[in-house]
Amino acid sequence: MAEHIEQRKCSEEWVSDMVIMTILWNWKRSVPDIKDGLKPVQRRIIYGMDKDAHAIDGNYVKSLAICADVVKKYHPHDLPYSAMKPLANWFECKIPLIKPGGTFGDIKGGPASAPRYTKASLTKFALECVIGGLHTSDALVDWVDNYSNDGKEPEYLPAIVPLLLINGAHGIGIGMKVDIPSHNMNEVIDATLRLMDNPNSEVVLIPDHCIGCEIIDTDWKSICNTGNGSYRARGFIEIGDEKGYPTLTIRSLPVYNTDIIMEQINDLVLNGKLPQVIQAVDGSKDLVEIIITLRKGSDAEFVKQALYKYTNCEDSFPINFEVIDGLECMRMSYKSYLEAFIMFATNNKFRWYCNRLVTINTRLHKLESFIKVMRSGYIDDIVKMIRKRKEINDTEIIEFLIKKSNITDLQARYIIDSSLKQLSLGYLLKYEEEFKKLIEEMKECEPYVENDDMIKDAVRKDLLYAKQKFGSPRICPVVKVSNFGNIPQGTFNIVITENNYIRKLTPNDIINSVKGDKPKFMLKVDNTECILLYDNKGRVFKLPVHKIPIIGKSDPGIDIRTTIKGLTADIVAVMYEPWLKQTAKVRGKFYITVLTRDNIIKKLDINDFLSVPPSGIIYSKLNRDDEVKSVEIISDKLDIVIYSGHKALRIPAKDIPCYKRNTLGIAAMNTKDPIEGMSIIYPESTDIVVITKSGKVNRFSASGLTKSTRNKAGAGVIKLSKGDSIQSIYGVTEKNVISITTTSDVVNVPVNMIQIGSSVSAGQKIVSTKSDIIIKSEVIQ
Repeated sequence: MAEHIEQRKCSEEWVSDMVIMTILWNWKRSVPDIKDGLKPVQRRIIYGMDKDAHAIDGNYVKSLAICADVVKKYHPHDLPYSAMKPLANWFECKIPLIKPGGTFGDIKGGPASAPRYTKASLTKFALECVIGGLHTSDALVDWVDNYSNDGKEPEYLPAIVPLLLINGAHGIGIGMKVDIPSHNMNEVIDATLRLMDNPNSEVVLIPDHCIGCEIIDTDWKSICNTGNGSYRARGFIEIGDEKGYPTLTIRSLPVYNTDIIMEQINDLVLNGKLPQVIQAVDGSKDLVEIIITLRKGSDAEFVKQALYKYTNCEDSFPINFEVIDGLECMRMSYKSYLEAFIMFATNNKFRWYCNRLVTINTRLHKLESFIKVMRSGYIDDIVKMIRKRKEINDTEIIEFLIKKSNITDLQARYIIDSSLKQLSLGYLLKYEEEFKKLIEEMKECEPYVENDDMIKDAVRKDLLYAKQKFGSPRICPVVKVSNFGNIPQGTFNIVITENNYIRKLTPNDIINSVKGDKPKFMLKVDNTECILLYDNKGRVFKLPVHKIPIIGKSDPGIDIRTTIKGLTADIVAVMYEPWLKQTAKVRGKFYITVLTRDNIIKKLDINDFLSVPPSGIIYSKLNRDDEVKSVEIISDKLDIVIYSGHKALRIPAKDIPCYKRNTLGIAAMNTKDPIEGMSIIYPESTDIVVITKSGKVNRFSASGLTKSTRNKAGAGVIKLSKGDSIQSIYGVTEKNVISITTTSDVVNVPVNMIQIGSSVSAGQKIVSTKSDIIIKSEVIQ
């Protein structure tokens, strides 16, 4: 039993070790190395192109041949062609490491051609800033066995710039995800130099995408300090005009792939979210260019903001600065990464000078042997000894060389192993010149090995050289956005119908009945604001305008009752939230005045309506079967007119008591007729204008409607024909204009063009209502 338990423990430990090794191997493949900022497949491609394919200095080699070399010697897991593609494209890699020959994909999102059709070469940046150090010394980096143990590959490449921040990296491993955006090379190098000069300096860097776009400002300091966060970026969209049609031209995207953008735009048009769009054409070739043509009169700014909200023209980008260091995967801050890079670059530079000194000393030792032997005058004797030698024994010759030329046994070995021509006197001058140059170079290198500051100066020179040769200005400006977030801005007409359907239309769309459903309310609003909907059962709801879908002029819209949870009654009033906020700030008290069909009236504090939740609140208690007929914003300094379909009562607003929302109110008129509504009479009003539902208008002196008190019987204000009734009443001056909106037109009627009559006049026909319906009327200045 004990033996069985022990075997089980060993088995569990073995499985645990295998799981750990699998995770570590996965991380090694998916996470960039802290030293050179490359994943293994990327490093193997660069190294294989340099060492095996010799795809350097503009020498293009077939991609298939490159992949074959890499797979054969370093990377047997899969064909590395898919990893070559992003290293070659300017729209995927901030500073490409591979120079493409042929099609390696395009900004439309197209795939690369098959590897047998394309070719590639390393860029000058890759040669000089990433792998170039290996051309002078293999000892510059550490080496590991390749997968088949029949060769070596570099554990990392001797990059002289912080490549991980410049080109960024993305990858998914077990239990982690890497998201490091690209940054501007000049800014990264400047931050590195500042950190070298002052280790206490802060590092705050802002991404700079491969394709120019707008980076939306955020808390970059927090992101850089933690190596974690997110930001938003959006493409450049220009507003223009083409033969009277507004146009939008998308000039760039935060990420490439215009095909996805086109698909998203077409879906928005097809689903009715962007009815303003006539067509969208993708003219992108080397640069992004998507031209969108809008209908005449469309709000181009709204469509632009809608593209940011509903498509990848604006997108969110996570940042998770994960790196692999040996066998350890860790998240780093920007500063800690740059500190690690400075140490890495400094060590590399130190190793370079040390190995260069070793190389120089080895060569000097060899040259010294040649020079001493040639100057000794025993060259002929040495050659004769070698020719006459009958046994394979070098001891006699080595001892002879040591004695006659005063050289070491190793130097003697150099001599006897060299070719005959290397010992000719013609080479002596060459050896002496080389010896002298190496001595000078050795004197230059020795101080670097002994002085850390000189090593850092050498690192600085490398960084400045890379910046001067390969750096470029920032292409992504940082912008601040409004507090509306990603809500598209624009002006619209909101129409609410008698059947409680709501429509959001562009300002130029004609407002009419759709399928027999007549418009009841219309407001001109901004897409970033909210409206308040008062129902006839005493509840008020807030509805953000941007949540109302845009529809075509022939679309009936959507039922409000399916949009707002809890709304089941009919809408009797609609208020634009900015009106309430502005009115609440005006000097002098204003109230929300509520009038019901059963002749109940009351005032409410306007501040009770400044923070209505989307779920709604009760604004008035009602008797059974009663319903709200009118809701208005009124000051105590004004008079109001309460009217039924046939009579009207003018009273001071101050006579109406102010109640809480959960109260009923008091009687308004002394009448048995249902109440139709109320309107405001301003102090400067000289006349009363009455509009009927049949399109008649009556005008008479304001004194003709005598001010009374609440709960009195009303008076006649127009002689009504059979079946006609009062639609609205206004207090006006001769300078005012009455705007009457119908289903097909807007009729502006100057007050001074309306005949003056009396409260018993029949009025004059202004609007033909045979085919039109009066939606609303209002006084405009």
